[in-house]
Amino acid sequence: LPPNVIYHSWTLDGLLVRLRATVGAKLRTLHATGAFASGVSASKLNDFKPMLGEAFASDLLQPYDWWGYLQEDLLIGNLSRLATPALLADADVVSPYFAPFNSSGVLMIWRNEQRVRTLWRLSRDAPRVLASPTYLVFDEGWWGALAHADSISAVLGREAAAGRLRLTRATARGADRWMADDKRYVGAQCCTRLGGNGSCEKLNVVTRAQH
Repeated sequence: LPPNVIYHSWTLDGLLVRLRATVGAKLRTLHATGAFASGVSASKLNDFKPMLGEAFASDLLQPYDWWGYLQEDLLIGNLSRLATPALLADADVVSPYFAPFNSSGVLMIWRNEQRVRTLWRLSRDAPRVLASPTYLVFDEGWWGALAHADSISAVLGREAAAGRLRLTRATARGADRWMADDKRYVGAQCCTRLGGNGSCEKLNVVTRAQH
């Protein structure tokens, strides 16, 4: 591994013990597999992504100014080419999605400060997420069971609108796109409304370079 990469191995049982002790998870078991009718992954572990900063604050993350997570099928090159010092200096949370999608399960970067690590606790639905064995899509929240509830996306949007949080999202301006998907989907069908089980209820034709 490169010298700036440190590998830590955790079992699901070990991770659940940590989540119980740090963020108050109420689950008896933790699963990493599952599927909705649409085939979308339903791993309960995804719900805890926004909580990992608090779960690992005392040891693994202690030396660092930022923490984050990425999906297992995502490859990262030189992250500093995208998350530049100028961008990070003006942000507390960085999301690669366009507004109004405030959070991503694919990749997020968070400032390693107590007020940011504990943002998830501002969610009215956090107790439900901690206790439910079902994946509620808390890490994204603009679709799934919490699409019209208080997911982390809702929390981030609310705190940013109130001026208590600097939330950076992708824009449609060239180099300022941050990490938005720059593939061309114009003319393609895109699901714009999903049902509670993750299945698509409404298809629209994309009219600009945005997925």
